[in-house]
Amino acid sequence: MKTLFYLKRIGVGILVLALLVLGYIYTAAHFTLYKSYDVPLKTSFEVPNDSASIAEGFRQTRIAHCNGCHQDDFSGRIFHEDDQVGKLVASNVTQLVQDYSDVELYRFLRTGVKKNGEIAAIMPFDMYSNYTDETIGDIIAYLRTLEPIENEGLPEKSELGFFIKMALAFKMFDLEAKVQEVLSKVEQPVEYEPSDQISFGKYLASTACSNCHGQDFQGGEMGDSPAPPLSIIKIYSKDQFHNMIRTGETLTKGDKSKMTDLARSCLKYFHDEEVDAIYTFLNTLESPAITDASLNN
Repeated sequence: MKTLFYLKRIGVGILVLALLVLGYIYTAAHFTLYKSYDVPLKTSFEVPNDSASIAEGFRQTRIAHCNGCHQDDFSGRIFHEDDQVGKLVASNVTQLVQDYSDVELYRFLRTGVKKNGEIAAIMPFDMYSNYTDETIGDIIAYLRTLEPIENEGLPEKSELGFFIKMALAFKMFDLEAKVQEVLSKVEQPVEYEPSDQISFGKYLASTACSNCHGQDFQGGEMGDSPAPPLSIIKIYSKDQFHNMIRTGETLTKGDKSKMTDLARSCLKYFHDEEVDAIYTFLNTLESPAITDASLNN
């Protein structure tokens, strides 16, 4: 009888502990996701309206993979859905821009802070924070040309799964640190030297490659498939690198890599001289150990 009694008490204790842990996970994740950030708006920001700037803004949204999540017409979609990660929704940008002023859009692209002060956690805001003001102006100019599109049935926001909430709660993915790092440099002008291949290449890589490969280009986690350190480019000739950017064909997996769709829908918009600059910069990176897993992506 005593054994049964103690087993029941142990069972109740485990249940209570499990409920407390679950409560902490959901509460901590909620406060992390819905924390409000007080980031002052610019007093003014001039957005161009000439055709060249608008065309450049279109090109930059493609290079930045915006169409990969939001669709080519920017009407939004559910771009990922499973039990662990949840339902990830890319918003209808054609409707969103109608509710944002130019300075609010500038803050959103520069910091990821939305109109209500919350962070756009799913958006790669840390990559976009590397843009120059001129490029942000061009992007806004293009977004202002989008006609509003109705996308019936598109959820208003993402529904994160338990795995992501647990990662947020226990800081396996430290969203707060990521936000603070971006905010710490928001007042610093983004500068590069266009005539310097290394400086120019680093700028381009930081605005197109850092979301997957990390701000330091040393590789990043992508679920069960790590993105390799970009020093891997040293095994490519310049012509092979150009071909990879245009077609997504890698030396290790041909046209079956994760780069294939990305290159053909986004990276192909790079100019040849930009690809040259990126190649020059990436060849200056130190070479950490490259695993078989990273080679296969």
